[in-house]
Amino acid sequence: MKNFNETVNDIKSIKIQGATNIAKAGLRAATFKTKSLDELSQAIHTLKNARPTEPLLQNSLNILYEKVKDAKKLKSAVSSESKKIVKQIEEAHGKTVRNASKLIKKNFVIFTHCHSSTVTGAILASKSKGIEVINTETRPRYQGRLTAKELSGAGIPTTMIVDSAMADFLPNADIILVGTDAISEEFFVNKVGTFGLSLFAKMYNIPLYVLTNSMKFAEEIEIEYRNSKEIWSKAPKNLSIINPAFDVTPLELVKGIVSEHGVHTPKQFVKMAKKEYGYLFKF
Repeated sequence: MKNFNETVNDIKSIKIQGATNIAKAGLRAATFKTKSLDELSQAIHTLKNARPTEPLLQNSLNILYEKVKDAKKLKSAVSSESKKIVKQIEEAHGKTVRNASKLIKKNFVIFTHCHSSTVTGAILASKSKGIEVINTETRPRYQGRLTAKELSGAGIPTTMIVDSAMADFLPNADIILVGTDAISEEFFVNKVGTFGLSLFAKMYNIPLYVLTNSMKFAEEIEIEYRNSKEIWSKAPKNLSIINPAFDVTPLELVKGIVSEHGVHTPKQFVKMAKKEYGYLFKF
């Protein structure tokens, strides 16, 4: 297991990818900082700030703090509760994968953007249905290559395209499946380019489903902007480069939200998530 600082750096640098993996890594890292409640609190603050647009990480750490703040034996309590939350995340992931795979019909062409372990899980679970996949390379960090490698390596016919070719290839798809880093009452947050994808989906009347752990629900979400050197390491002087990691897509463009609880309309999901995790928003 990596130490605390290594984990924080790996989260910041996107060596650890995907909301589920980031949350699990953050929970394990917190177990290194248990000398006092203050030390744990500071560690949680550092981890949460490593990737601001990750409510699954933030909410899971908030849950951990709530569970252990009155514990007499802090170290053992943090170890025990973090394992329970990791298990909860893993179980939710499995249920969401199963629920999403039911949407994938025989011979479907699936379009996806970026990398989501939940999306790839649902696709892999549907391999026997004779499916095909179109995925984006997802610049500038090329997370789509991970998606393409996983799916093609499993023998699923996969075509990777440049991001700017979305509109040209989307009409070939039967369904769009994307993950999300965060979801609120009015929108969801995913890799930049998702909003444009959702507009094309509406134009071509192709259903877009968002796959998520309900613990990713949040009332306030900060959009992360990354270093411009990811776009152009030796850019000309006097050139301004903006590098948003995510964009915001209105829920009105979403056909359904798939979680551990099933497939719901956005309004149904929001009502359910607020009831389940509303107590966290005081942090």
